[in-house]
Amino acid sequence: MAILGTLLKRGIRLRESLEQDYTSSFDLQKTELRKLLIAAKDTYFGRYYYFKTILNGFKDQDQDLFYQYYKSNVPIHDYNAINDEWWSKSREGIKDVTWPGKVKYYAL
Repeated sequence: MAILGTLLKRGIRLRESLEQDYTSSFDLQKTELRKLLIAAKDTYFGRYYYFKTILNGFKDQDQDLFYQYYKSNVPIHDYNAINDEWWSKSREGIKDVTWPGKVKYYAL
């Protein structure tokens, strides 16, 4: 049974790698952004920057509407700005600040 599981996992990885070869980089990045927004939509950060509204842009016929929503709602943060405004709250023990749950490690 362990061999069967290993073979299935390798087959899935192979299929995923082949799919990425035939998918445009725009579509891959769009998919990843959507996954991240879904995961963080109920955090303080996600509610403050209207992640649910941005996610509605993915449903629209206009291919770039999600990007326009994202660009108009989420400002660019440098490390110090996001650290002072958001991550400092998380280090104080508040959960779901910028990512669901409690973040254990921060990198500089």
